[in-house]
Amino acid sequence: MSHSDDIRPSGSAHPDDGDATSDPALAPPQAEDRPEGLVTVVIALAVNVAVAVVKSVVAALTGSAAMVAEASTSASGTYTGAAARTPYGPVQVQVTVSDGQVASVQALTYPYSSGCARAVDSRAIPVLDQEATASQGTSVHMVSGASFTSAAYEQSLQSALDRAHL
Repeated sequence: MSHSDDIRPSGSAHPDDGDATSDPALAPPQAEDRPEGLVTVVIALAVNVAVAVVKSVVAALTGSAAMVAEASTSASGTYTGAAARTPYGPVQVQVTVSDGQVASVQALTYPYSSGCARAVDSRAIPVLDQEATASQGTSVHMVSGASFTSAAYEQSLQSALDRAHL
């Protein structure tokens, strides 16, 4: 059976899927389940605060109008995109911005309930996260075999970038 032949409505059972609602091992990984993602977000936030403080101090000491303007307009923060649906479940992306630049991109939610989705997305999501971060969110290529996830990832990423005004 091809990957496209296995499309079924959300919530429908498949003999190989098991019961994702009662088995925590089948639940999709969340950001809090991945400590390295949380550490990255906390570090980026701390750096954002430190940079803003330094800019404000330098602006106050020098009286530079340009530095004051830059300190007040630097876009920093964490922005979560709208969840985008796939036949296998939603994909939702979070972008961390530091001084108007994309510091990191991380998929918070992605399909994980079926064996096929687990196999495909466990390979595709790290690639998409890395590409989105490296390109500052401007270019994400479709991952072979993960076209639904790739397209939904791109939608949620654009939503997060829009919320960050990037």
